Amino acid sequence: MATTAQDSVLPSSEYGRGGDVYRPGGFHPVYIGDVYHDKYKVLNKIGYGVYSTVWLARDLQPSTDDDAHKFVAIKFLTAKAYGTEKDIFEREILKHLRAQDEEQLGYAQICHLVDDFEPKGPNGTHIRPLRHRPRRLGRRTLGRQPPHLDHPTPRSPRPEVLIGAPWDASADLWNLGAVVLEIFRAIHMFSGENPPGQYKLENHLAEIVQLFGPFPKALLDKADEDIVGAVFDDKGEVRDVQLSPDAPVLASEEYTPGLHQDDRDEFVAFLQSVMNIDPVERPSPEDLLRGCWLYAIR
Repeated sequence: MATTAQDSVLPSSEYGRGGDVYRPGGFHPVYIGDVYHDKYKVLNKIGYGVYSTVWLARDLQPSTDDDAHKFVAIKFLTAKAYGTEKDIFEREILKHLRAQDEEQLGYAQICHLVDDFEPKGPNGTHIRPLRHRPRRLGRRTLGRQPPHLDHPTPRSPRPEVLIGAPWDASADLWNLGAVVLEIFRAIHMFSGENPPGQYKLENHLAEIVQLFGPFPKALLDKADEDIVGAVFDDKGEVRDVQLSPDAPVLASEEYTPGLHQDDRDEFVAFLQSVMNIDPVERPSPEDLLRGCWLYAIR
């Protein structure tokens, strides 16, 4: 296999564990230029999580001439994701979704599994689900070249997680809002970087406050005392971080371009509800589906 460039961003860089994740039971080492399953050539890193890395690859043997089928996303699960007492069953879930009625509402919008394989690597056997890369990312066309990824791993952790407070299922609603906007605009709401390339927690929290207001006292009371004491003032705002006063708001053309005012108002209201800093104030999934933006339950 080719080794023109090493996996340059360790999956653990945001989890504080360094290179020790590349060990038996852990992550599989991936190199740009590697070819897997005799047909998928690795082009670039897309992202990573606690139990996987995700890579953009070219299908060297496309079954059709459709350009959308020439790029795939390969997800390399850790060896311990299967074969332990805590199997994640991701492959089985993807196969179940793929096997549903293709005429069902929403089927075409799911990025379906197209292949999977599980060769043995130096750290164990790794399940590798493959999905087609969508032809469009927000308003950018993928075309014949892989997209340039300024931020290979979007920083959208929930506010309660960032400050060390307890969290529950409502945390997923925050991520939903961030992902919806990322798909629509192909941008990330938060970087936490100042200067560029240097992530700082206080910058990330200040960006959240700038868009969604101060952190409520009830949430800060549950958070890590060291973080709260070092970062926040008594109003729930971030101390000693100066952001541009001209930064765009959610209802601006920067975040919601080309929308009629009524559509923009509904979309912004949706984002503000699911990305409420206070988890207690986020809507239930049922209320969200009944809301005017999704309006899936009538």
